[in-house]
Amino acid sequence: MQVLFKAMRWLVSKALIFVLLLILVGCHERQGLGPGEAAYSFTLPSILEPSRQVSLTSFRGKVVIVNFWASWCGPCLEELPSLERLSQRYPDKIAVIGVGIDDDKNSLADAVKKMGVSFPVVLDSNGTLKQRYEVRGVPETFVVGHDGKLALFPDLNGEMTVRLLGPREWDEGHFTDNLLKLMP
Repeated sequence: MQVLFKAMRWLVSKALIFVLLLILVGCHERQGLGPGEAAYSFTLPSILEPSRQVSLTSFRGKVVIVNFWASWCGPCLEELPSLERLSQRYPDKIAVIGVGIDDDKNSLADAVKKMGVSFPVVLDSNGTLKQRYEVRGVPETFVVGHDGKLALFPDLNGEMTVRLLGPREWDEGHFTDNLLKLMP
C-alpha cells in the first residue's frame, strides 16, 4: 500500500509540473499580442541615422503606430504618405514607427528617402520583431496606447482587433478620431 501511495504522489507531482509548464508556455506565446497587454519593447537603430536608437518606450505618453512594411510592397508604399501626414499633424499625441522587414537595408533606406518619410524607421534585420508580433504579411500595424499597452482598434470591417492587416488612409477622420480616443 505504501508503494502505491508513493507512486501516486510521484505521478501527481509530475502531472502538476507538466500542467504548470503548459500554462507558462501558453502565456509566453500570447505575451504582447492581446489587448491591454504590454507591447513588445524594442530598441533598434534608425535606418537613416544608424547612430540614433529608436525605442518604443521613448514614446510613452503618446499613441504609437507600429507599422511593419517592406520596400517591395506596393500597398505599404501607398500607405506611407498617410502615416507621414498623421505623424506631422499630431506630433505631440501620435507617433509612428516604421519597422522594415526588407533583406536589403539600402532598398529600405532608398524607399524612406524617396517617400519623404520623417518618422523613425528601423530595420528588423534578424526578424525578431516580426516573430514576436507574429506578423503574417505587410503592411501590418499595431496600435500601442499611451500606456505602452496594445490597444483594440477597428479594422477595415469595423471589428475590434490589435492586429491591423492591409493598408489604410491613417489620416482620415474616423481613423484619427479613434486614435485620439486612446489618449487620456
